[in-house]
Amino acid sequence: MESREMKIRECIEKFGVYYQRSGHQPMMGRLLAYLMVAEPPHKSFEEITESLLSSKSAVSNTLNMLIYMGIVDYVKMSGDRRRYFRLHPDAWDRLLQAPVNEIGQLKSLVGEVMQLRSGKDPEANRKIGQFYRLLEIFEKQFPVIVEQWKKEINKNNR
Repeated sequence: MESREMKIRECIEKFGVYYQRSGHQPMMGRLLAYLMVAEPPHKSFEEITESLLSSKSAVSNTLNMLIYMGIVDYVKMSGDRRRYFRLHPDAWDRLLQAPVNEIGQLKSLVGEVMQLRSGKDPEANRKIGQFYRLLEIFEKQFPVIVEQWKKEINKNNR
């Protein structure tokens, strides 16, 4: 039987692979997964580099990017000069907003393509139009789904 530590390492690596396949740096996924399973939920820079078996520069660059995105923040402990990194309290909202923004940008680009196409290939135009409509639906419905999720969370936290 696998140890808990081994399962955690495998989970962290799966997040890295997922993020890499999604076009991001694998370290971003690994770091997010590490902070999700971290107990306590905040870790020092040294703890992160040691646990992820990563270089200081890779961890530093990824932390800076996640802080810039508002997904990670840090706290300081009284009497301790180190910073302790953790998932921002609104990390999930911010993570979910990124694909909505990307869908909006893609919809805009597809709309531009639709305007540039001639009427010489109606079937291709129809399919591109259908894709554009899907992007419109997603852009409209995804925030509704997120709001529903927030209401469920608030209801369950009472």
